[in-house]
Amino acid sequence: MAVSIGTIGLDDLARSIVERSTFTRPEIKGIMEAMVDEVERYLSLGENVTLGDLGTFSVSAKSRIVERPDEIRGTSIKLKRIVHRPSQAMTKRLKYVSWERVAWDKSV
Repeated sequence: MAVSIGTIGLDDLARSIVERSTFTRPEIKGIMEAMVDEVERYLSLGENVTLGDLGTFSVSAKSRIVERPDEIRGTSIKLKRIVHRPSQAMTKRLKYVSWERVAWDKSV
């Protein structure tokens, strides 16, 4: 089982990008927040959204079981999940990440 060592948030990502770019942290945060809003908007319109090497986002829906397709109503369709499929390039690069074994604490 893979174990995460932590979570990087928007502030941390923005700070990291600032160190490698000419943008300010508020500019980066604003762009990233606008990107989240736009991805959500396009997903709600039924579009898949591809963000370069980050990958593609799409939605998966579910509805009650019906006998005939014409029995499905829009109100009975619900979001099942938001799906992220990383690009082949990202997947290929992450295959070469080094891993290490850590002791597993069963009490946690």
